[in-house]
Amino acid sequence: MLPASRCQMPRLIVPVFESGQLVALHGRAYLPEDTDAKWLTSGGSRKDVLYNAEYLAPGKTVIIGENLVDAIIAMQDRPDVVAVASGGVAWAGENLTRWCELIAASQPKRVIVWLDNDLAGQASGAMYRTLLGQWRTTMHQRVAEGKIPRIPTPPEPAGPKIANQLLALHQPVTLYQWPMSAPPKADLGWCLQGAA
Repeated sequence: MLPASRCQMPRLIVPVFESGQLVALHGRAYLPEDTDAKWLTSGGSRKDVLYNAEYLAPGKTVIIGENLVDAIIAMQDRPDVVAVASGGVAWAGENLTRWCELIAASQPKRVIVWLDNDLAGQASGAMYRTLLGQWRTTMHQRVAEGKIPRIPTPPEPAGPKIANQLLALHQPVTLYQWPMSAPPKADLGWCLQGAA
């Protein structure tokens, strides 16, 4: 179980370190009966730390994944890369700037932005249009049911924002292009399992 949290179910616990110090414990649901949030964070944990940043080094290929498990799986499958991920905080504002500057300062050989195949990550082309249509339908239903007063602004994909920030820092960056066969919400793990 995740200490200092509301969770009463067993969880995959992922420790996060900064400068050799434990700064966070994140718990990932894996049991079907665990109906709480997919990710929970132990009380007192920091969410503003870029996971695996301590492995950034000159000449490395850096993969930016959506979550901590994606980063773990990527580095297990490809020990020659450094896979980083946010610890539950969006790649936006100050974090976007700080994390991209941290990656750029490590002088990577190249950076691959590989977020999930969804609206918030980096769905592209037909998948993006399909998911956006589904999102709008859901929002119209929620307004009609009185659950929300109006339709909010659609989620803006983080992948292109990260890639553009890195390009502005003169970094060699690639935005992973999901294959047409990728299901909605596919993640890096889906690709590494050979499903792509």
